[in-house]
Amino acid sequence: MSASDAFIELLKDCLAALGPVRAKRMFSGAGLFAEDVMFALVVDDTLYLKADSETQRAFEAEGLAPFSYNRSGRMVSLAYWRAPGDCWTIPKK
Repeated sequence: MSASDAFIELLKDCLAALGPVRAKRMFSGAGLFAEDVMFALVVDDTLYLKADSETQRAFEAEGLAPFSYNRSGRMVSLAYWRAPGDCWTIPKK
């Protein structure tokens, strides 16, 4: 698992409307932060967005899955859900 520098820079550019976005390397991926709040996780050059109980339903309705990993033979899911593919559509000016 990894998060390439090029993909992280692309995400930071795409998310610039949020204000300054910084990436912090963690384990084999990276966390994305706006101010001091981590709102996204990048693993294997895949963007996962932080969800709460309300927004989780929207991710589930789209058929998206949470980030999961194997810890000591047991699958653990985090509250970060794969970003929908259509969120990358950039409107033409």
